[in-house]
Amino acid sequence: MLGWFVAPVVTGDYPPVMRKLVGDRLPQFTQEQAKLVKGSYDFLGINYYTSTYASNSPSEPGTSPSYSNDQDITVSSERDGIPIGPKDVPQCLEDEYGGFLSHQIVKDYCEFAELCFWEFGYALGTFPPGRGPTSTEPVKAIPRHRCKLDAPTSCSNGNQGTEPYIVGHHLIISHAAAVDIYKQRYKAHQGEKIGVTNVAQRFEPLTDTIADKEAPSRVLNFILGW
Repeated sequence: MLGWFVAPVVTGDYPPVMRKLVGDRLPQFTQEQAKLVKGSYDFLGINYYTSTYASNSPSEPGTSPSYSNDQDITVSSERDGIPIGPKDVPQCLEDEYGGFLSHQIVKDYCEFAELCFWEFGYALGTFPPGRGPTSTEPVKAIPRHRCKLDAPTSCSNGNQGTEPYIVGHHLIISHAAAVDIYKQRYKAHQGEKIGVTNVAQRFEPLTDTIADKEAPSRVLNFILGW
């Protein structure tokens, strides 16, 4: 996934392991294309979402070739029934005060952010410390420590009518507090920029009705505007 798009702009070709597993189904770059693609960036940014276990799982003979099957792996969020770990904040903070459901998270968030500023400030250059939910990661994904997203039955823990907004509120405050720390203590001598990374998508009205024409703006306010 990462090498598929990063390797060409760095080396001018797809990763060797993709060439080996996909074979002639993977397009070839011409010399001119490779020259055009290689080095076509000023910087590389990576959105890191979570950690997952990967195990070798060769496809059975006769399996139809596909992007998923070509990888010869199986992924899982658990090993021996134990999750790889929380996908948001450390579990100890969830147990202590509820993580981002509590305003106490702001202090711990800022301490972690300041550690990053101190250790990696000059190396990173630009800080994107916060990211909101997306339409493909709906609000139920915010309290992941409360519910397994792939659970066979619905999860009744928590309050989906209030908790997503409380968590989002504390995320925004945590971001602003971390930015203030950077500006007050590090910007003068590091001179870097700090911002927010948001993920959104384009929406079009399904029909020409007034209500549907207003719908794209409303959904963007709940995703990006939020």
